[in-house]
Amino acid sequence: MEIILNQLERNLPYNDSLAIHFTLAHSRWIAQVKDDAYQNLTDYGLNFIKNDTIKIEMTNLYGNRKEFLYKLDERFNLFYYQVAAPVLIDCFDKITPHALSREKMIPLNYRELSKNLKYKSILKSTKAYMEGYISWQENTILNGLNELVNRLDTEIKYND
Repeated sequence: MEIILNQLERNLPYNDSLAIHFTLAHSRWIAQVKDDAYQNLTDYGLNFIKNDTIKIEMTNLYGNRKEFLYKLDERFNLFYYQVAAPVLIDCFDKITPHALSREKMIPLNYRELSKNLKYKSILKSTKAYMEGYISWQENTILNGLNELVNRLDTEIKYND
């Protein structure tokens, strides 16, 4: 997204390598929460954990945040398919919403695209969403997991 925005803002000419950047910028990534270990624990029962704070943190981290993550995906899907895709269809030879696709998005008219305010707004909005999404994952999920690991380590040492 940065490469494309830089290219458009500076009125740089089109080059073939941009096609992959257009594809990546408008690809849909779907969050996946790997919670197999947590599911095994809940199936077994959390009774072996005496500390209620840890139980609550685990439930919040894996249950509530997983649900929130899926809601974020739903919202972004609505934005993508209802707002972005109609504009992208008018700007590119095709849209490829999956980054793993070997297809490349090629602008129908690069000069017009560089002046298209709706397209730039979609690109900036997508970028802002992704930055917020990544920041939320780092701050909430990773910090939550680290805190949970520390509490579990303390609990294990206490029980030994």
